[in-house]
Amino acid sequence: VMAHPYGGSWGYQVTSFYAPVPSWGTPDEFRQFVDTLHGHGIGVLLDWVPAHFPRDEWALARFDGTDLYEHAGPRGSHPDWGTLVFNYGRNEVRSFLLSNAMYWVQEFHVDGLRVDAVASMLYLDYSRKAGEWVPNVHGGREDLDAVAFLQDLNRVVHAEVPGTIAVAEESTAWPGVSKPTDTGGLGFGFKWNMGWMHDTLAYFQQDPIHRKHHHGELTFSLVYAFDESFVLPLSHDEVVHGKRSLLEKMPGDRWQQMANLRALYAYMWAHPGKQLLFMGGEIAQEREWSEERSLDWHLLARPDHAGVQGLVRDLNRTYRRLPALWEVDGDPAGFTWLESTDADRNVVAFVRRSASDDQQVVCVANLRALYAYMWAHPGKQLLFMGGEIAQEREWSEERSLDWHLLEEDEHRGVSTLVRDLNRLVVEHPALHQLDVEPRGFQWVDVNNHLENVLAFMRQSAAGDRVVCVSNFAAVPRPGYRFGLPEPGTYRLLLNTDSSYYSGGDRLHIDCVETEEQPWHGLPYSAVVDIPPLTTLLFGSPVKNANGVEHPDACAPPEPKPPVPVDTGSPVPLSQEVSQDAQTPKATKATKSAPSKRKAAPAAGDAEGAGSSAKKSSRKSAKRSPRKQADEEERRE
Repeated sequence: VMAHPYGGSWGYQVTSFYAPVPSWGTPDEFRQFVDTLHGHGIGVLLDWVPAHFPRDEWALARFDGTDLYEHAGPRGSHPDWGTLVFNYGRNEVRSFLLSNAMYWVQEFHVDGLRVDAVASMLYLDYSRKAGEWVPNVHGGREDLDAVAFLQDLNRVVHAEVPGTIAVAEESTAWPGVSKPTDTGGLGFGFKWNMGWMHDTLAYFQQDPIHRKHHHGELTFSLVYAFDESFVLPLSHDEVVHGKRSLLEKMPGDRWQQMANLRALYAYMWAHPGKQLLFMGGEIAQEREWSEERSLDWHLLARPDHAGVQGLVRDLNRTYRRLPALWEVDGDPAGFTWLESTDADRNVVAFVRRSASDDQQVVCVANLRALYAYMWAHPGKQLLFMGGEIAQEREWSEERSLDWHLLEEDEHRGVSTLVRDLNRLVVEHPALHQLDVEPRGFQWVDVNNHLENVLAFMRQSAAGDRVVCVSNFAAVPRPGYRFGLPEPGTYRLLLNTDSSYYSGGDRLHIDCVETEEQPWHGLPYSAVVDIPPLTTLLFGSPVKNANGVEHPDACAPPEPKPPVPVDTGSPVPLSQEVSQDAQTPKATKATKSAPSKRKAAPAAGDAEGAGSSAKKSSRKSAKRSPRKQADEEERRE
């Protein structure tokens, strides 16, 4: 915001410290701009650069023909940026800078200052070789004048305008940057955590298969997370000069890049520290940032980019709603590792606590995959109260369950999943009839630890089978081949990634066809693209009384009347199951497989028109089952 002559400096080479950029408006218009933002609940922090200034003759350089604001000789020249370094040992220079900081805070009512390039101020040997710098009076490399100036800055600003935020962009291990000045600290409110930014981006840029070798880059930040009051930045320096945008840093295809970016943001918001995204990060900007053009706002016309923007909005709202994410941010008591060493599966888990010790951690995507695996596993299933709605808080006898969570899609989706799993167990004897007999279970894929995939079969006394395939990795497994004992069409009974359960809806099939290719020690096999954190259940081929497979086994069944919205009134299980109209089928979770679609009927073919109408009806039922159910209930 401070006036600077060259746009390519991004405002970091200031020539007029007491003037807003005139091409954007007058000082009074800038005041109005700040007040307008405040009126909408938006705080304003300014970049402030007391570390150096440019050599323009009409500005501060040799202001009176002598080295007035800068050091004389080589010490006054910054080796990296070709600029001049302020002489903090002169009272007049300190007064100029301290007054300037107060000018922006008091005259324009800004909420804080982010002080740039603090590390270059603190060290006499910053970017200088041996012999190019002179030690301080104690023989050390610390610039004692700069240290005293920064302490004075924070003392004055916080005393004159309490509540002002002062943030240091400091990239070294200098101790006490955000500690009070009376204990020897520099007095800043926050310090940028540059180490977290570097290590976290290095980890996320790795292909998931290689991340287990970089697991420490994800967990090391918690070694020092409480030494300072940190800001977690994903800054401008990481999205310029060929470093690529955050989205383009992510590995894989576009879907995987978006999924990686979303996972990074959610991890970042849960990590101790304050979150900072550079402009464009909130819409998954594809191109690198440039001062010569605006952001690519047109990307918001695409659902994946609008989804990232919605995620950032919801993360901010969730952050404010849950004190556990910020109330004891700088205290180790507010953080506990649950899982920090599972490098092979690329998983970390931790708890954030509020001052009252409420725990606020839930991962619904993992929960859906777990439940379907649990229901397919031999044995009887038992969830403790709240598990069926993905309860977020720990259970307590002093309060009821958080039933209000069912107003949110993801929690309602888990509740629907548990209901459908119970119905599947009753409908398919393979899932219960030989529950305690070894012949009722057979492993298909048990050693696939590299991909985090499991596959097994359950079998009934009559030989009917249900095949369970679970991908517990956070990445999809395209083209996954699994063995099968007999040829035919295996119908998809349940897909935990279905939008019907508030999943990602990334699998659009109703069945898989076997191939005569032995796999996993079985004579046949099939291929499926498994979404991340997903469990799929397949039913064995449907045969008629003569043992012949139905000719259109992959066609989804005709849509039944929709499942009524749960009113809370108990319904006996026997009565509920006997009502076929209440049993959701795979069509609600998936779309028809393209390979099974029949050719379009000839014009005027009445039977073909009827078939087309039926397909259209099925598609309608699959696209929005919950909406259709609500409409049917209203009509009734």
